[in-house]
This record gives sequence, C-alpha cells and structure tokens, in this order.
Amino acid sequence: MPFLFGELAATLLATLVLALLVVSAGGFLAATLAMPGFRGARGVERLGLSLLCGLACLPVLLDLAGRAGVWPMVGGVLAVAALGAPGLLRSLAHGPGLAATAGLLLGWALLIVFLIVDLPTRDGLRHSLLIVDYVKHATATWAIVAAGTPPFNPTVYTPGDHAAYYYFFYLLTAVDATLLKPLGVAARHAAFAGAILAGPALAALGWGLWIGSGADQAAGVQKGARRAVWLLLALLATTGLDIVPSLALNLMRGDWRLTPEEWNDQVTSWFGSALWAPHHVAGLCAAFVGLMALTRAADDDPDAFGWRRIILAGLAFASMAGLSVYVAMGGALAAALWVGALLAKRRWSDAWAANVAGLLALALAAPWISTLFARVGGEASPIVFGLRPFPLSDIFAAPGFSREALRAALVPVGYVIEFGIFGLGSFLFWRRAGRAGMKTDLGFVLVLATAASFLIGTFLRSAIIDNDLGWRVMLFAQAASLVWTLAAFRAALFEAPGLRGAAFACIGLGYLAIVDAAVQIRINPFLPFGQPTHLAERIAAWNWLDERLPKIAVVQENPDRTRAFDYGLYGRFPTAISDRHNSILFGAPRAEIDKRLAAIGPIFADPTLTPEEMRAIAARYDMAAIVLADRDPVFAAPGAWPQEISPDFRNDFARVYLLKR
Repeated sequence: MPFLFGELAATLLATLVLALLVVSAGGFLAATLAMPGFRGARGVERLGLSLLCGLACLPVLLDLAGRAGVWPMVGGVLAVAALGAPGLLRSLAHGPGLAATAGLLLGWALLIVFLIVDLPTRDGLRHSLLIVDYVKHATATWAIVAAGTPPFNPTVYTPGDHAAYYYFFYLLTAVDATLLKPLGVAARHAAFAGAILAGPALAALGWGLWIGSGADQAAGVQKGARRAVWLLLALLATTGLDIVPSLALNLMRGDWRLTPEEWNDQVTSWFGSALWAPHHVAGLCAAFVGLMALTRAADDDPDAFGWRRIILAGLAFASMAGLSVYVAMGGALAAALWVGALLAKRRWSDAWAANVAGLLALALAAPWISTLFARVGGEASPIVFGLRPFPLSDIFAAPGFSREALRAALVPVGYVIEFGIFGLGSFLFWRRAGRAGMKTDLGFVLVLATAASFLIGTFLRSAIIDNDLGWRVMLFAQAASLVWTLAAFRAALFEAPGLRGAAFACIGLGYLAIVDAAVQIRINPFLPFGQPTHLAERIAAWNWLDERLPKIAVVQENPDRTRAFDYGLYGRFPTAISDRHNSILFGAPRAEIDKRLAAIGPIFADPTLTPEEMRAIAARYDMAAIVLADRDPVFAAPGAWPQEISPDFRNDFARVYLLKR
C-alpha cells in the first residue's frame, strides 16, 4: 500500500503542477495572440481555452528552448506562466461552476490513476494494460530531461544520435518531471499526468468548436436555450457500437482476448484516446487552435487576421506537427482545403494570412523536422497506400482484387459501427441543417476536416507497427460528429418515433464498450506481456541505480522479449537495445536492431558465456550496468557468468552489476 499511495500522490502532484503551468502560460498566450473566443470567455470557459492555447503554443517554443538544455525549457515555461498568473487567478476567483468542475477533474484524475498505476495484489504489484504505451511516454520524458532537445534515442542508444520521433508532448511532461523530481515525481508520474490533462482538453475543445461553429443555429435550437455542459460530457463518455462485433468475435473465439477497439482498425473512443494517446489528443487541440485562428466569426475585430492571429496559427501548426505526425497529416490537408476555399471565395487577404501562418509553422518546426530525415530515408516507407481493412472482408476473400473489392464495399459498414450515435446524430443534423451547417467559417472548416479524415484514413495507412495514421487522423471527423450530434440533441432531432430509442441504445452500447475496455485494462487475463513477478524487488534495483549513475549511462536489461518495461518506467537510463517492440519506435534501422538483439541477448540467455565475453559485449556498447531479473535464464544457471561475479546490488529476484568504476 505505501507504493500505491506514493504513486497516487506523485501523479496528482504532477497533474496539478502541469495543469497550472499549461493553463497559466496558455492564458497569457491566448490573450496576447487574440485567440478566437477568449476575450469574451469567463471562468471555466476561459480556463478551457487557456488549456487549449497552452497545448497548442508551448510545445514548439519548448523544443526551440530545449536545444540549449532542459533548464532553459523550464525557465521559459515558468516565465510565461508567471505572466499569465494574474489572469489565471481572476478566472479562478470569478465564474460559476468552478467547484463542480474541480470535483469532476478530481474524479477523472483518480479514475486514470486507478487504471494506469501498478496496483498491489496478494501476488505483488500488477501492471495495467496501459503500461504497453506508458513505457514509451515515460522513456521519452526522461530522455528529454537528461539531454534537452532533440532527445537521444533511449531504446537503441548511440552517442550523438537523436530520436526520429514526434516528441513535443513529452516536452511538457519533461518540464513537469524536472521541476518536481526533488519531491519524488518520476518521469512515469509526469506521463500519467499527461493522460489526466487530455480529458479536460477534449472537453474544452468540444465546447469551443460547438460554440464557434454555429451548429445550434443551423440545427434550429431555440435561442436562449441553456448550454449543455452535461450533455457534452455524456457524449464524450460514450463511443460507437464496437461492443457488438468485439463481443461476437470473443464468443466465437471462446475467450476474452479482444478489447472493444481491437475488432477493426480503430475509430478510437474519446476515453481511449485520452488514456492511451494524450499526445495525439494534444495534436488535435493544436490543429483546431490553428484552424480556428484562420477563421472569422461575426463578432471578430476587423483586424482579426492581423499579426497576432497569424503567429497563433503558426505556433499551433508547428506544435501540431511535433505532437502527432499522423494528426498533422489530417490538419495539413484540412488547412490546405480551407485555403482553397478562401481563394474560391476571393477572400485574398485571409488566404494570404493562412499561407503566411503555414510558412511560419514550417520555419518554427524546421529544426524538429530535420530530425525525421533518418526515418523517412530508411529502408521502408512509414506511410503506404492501402484501403482501410474490414475484418470480415479479410476472412472471406483471399488477397487480391476480390479482397480489395469486398473491403471497399464493407468499409462504410465499419464506419457506421465505429461512429454509432455520432454517425446517427450527424445524419440528423445535416438532414435538418443543410447548407446552413456551413454558414460560419468554423462550421465549414469542420466539414473540410471531416473530409480530410476520411480521405486519409480510408486510403492511407502507417506501416511502422500499427495503423496509427488510420486511427488518429479520424479524430477530426470524431470532433466534428461530436459537435453535430450535440446540436442534434439540443434541437430535439431525436424525438421522432423510434429515434429516441435508437439513440439511447447506441449510447448505452457505447457505455458498455467503455466499461468493457476499462475492465480489460485492469484484469484481462490475456495481457500480451503476462504479469510481472517480483516487480517490487526489481524496482528496488532500479532505484538503487538511480542514486549511483550519472544522467546518461547505458544500462541493459534482457532485450529478448516482445516488450520490456522496467528500463523505461522505473529507470532513467538509455539502453543499448530495449526489446523487439519499443526499439522500433524512435527511428533506429531494423538491421541495427536485429544486430544488437543477436549480440546482446546471450548476456541474459547463454549459460556458457564467460565473464570476459560478457564484458567484451558490454564494452562494445559502452554499458555502465547490467540488471538481471530472476526470470532471465542465466540468473541462477550453474556455472553461468552471474555466478562468477559478485553483484553490486542483489536481492532474491534482481541483481545489478556495475561495469564502470
């Protein structure tokens, strides 16, 4: 229990500080750069817009500052946050709903902590399924803490090389971890805080898009109708009809292996996006802040497209690129379509402003973009053409034309299932709204962003590990359908016979999918990595190392697994090779990964390896320490090298061997 309380306290502290920094700095930037809607907002609404602006503008500024080291990043954030502190205090002091909002945020934070952290059980500490992604989030965070930007590749470490990765979100968590390290906050706690922050960011984004798009007016909502905060939150908490096919497939298989999102190429629930991929959520927020900055509203100042809005859009688009390459592809296409629409409408000055913002974004992001060249120029393209798959099409048709034809016929069916209530709400909205749904600039941009989602998500896919491109680019269509469904409910478009029941059935099935996903995160017996044994003892070994090695020292654990976790979650040291999965993420060539796996694996698996041979391999990759776990074949093998050398740290289930004195 002390471990759990420590994880809870550290994560909540990291969340509080991260939120205060981002919201305070974002409020100053929103006021300075004339963020749409900010001037007239008050209380909770202003705090939400501040959060969006902080997520949109800070990352690229931190990347530029981080090239001088992590402390210039920290100092920059503190300075901007200090400038925004008076506005933050005014927002906290005035405005209704602050107490209810604080209660909701605390409840959300506690839920996320329960779902993410290692929980104590009778058999020891138990991982969450989310650990699959959070080892990456934590690893990227401490790599930035150690070296600033661009970070080194922490999973296939070579001195002087940099990660080829979209790391901007972890600049925020790195600042958080750096500030709070004296209070016991580790990189993993700051990464957990990022997931907690993604929830209110989504709520703020949905609110801002709904208010600015004119969807209520287009759907015929009566003037003076109360704003529907609770309805927005209720929709964010549901998802599509994924529970139906996933449950059917699990019953056919006779197990509970598939989570609701895994039956098809995902249109991920809002809950799942915030929990698993807060960096992509931040990228979506940045994309829409940039797009909103390039639109006009009826109450805009005549000089709305002055230099301040151009800078806001440029910062947001530059951050978008480094927060999520996959979201950035959709955002870039949506922005290009919007520029085309402005030219078609002969709004020359607005089109000029949008192009200048794009050039500014390229200039700001250029130092980061240059770090991607190693991956883009690699042996295989990370993005390929390919029709979005549908499981049944691949079961009943062999590869070739027949499979592609069946996919093309069934892809729309997949979208209907994946969008669920949001597909139905969007249909009803457009049946009522017609062209009025595109009357405002932002309303039109939502249509263009949706088109970008479907074009990219249907015909392109990422090929590094999973189809992250196909999953994440759909966030634009999801955001638009959220707005349209909210307006449809408020305009009573579900009141027709049969529609109300269908709506509640869709929402209820969506809630069941969320509950099923949450339960499987904690107790799925078919976790792909199994459950750790004696994790507390292994954590003790990493804590011992943390007190003795410098910031950048190569520490190696057994890489001969599909996934390793200890080095990233409980350590803070680069590794010569992490495992067969995470080693791919930060841009290392696959040939080098295979070479290192073959060379380093015998240290942990070959009982005939001598101490001299072990040291020779370790020296080749400049290893400062080796960490053994009881499950490693050489740990207790008679005559193996660990029995010939005295460890520098040991307990019954872990040993540490220091190789440099």
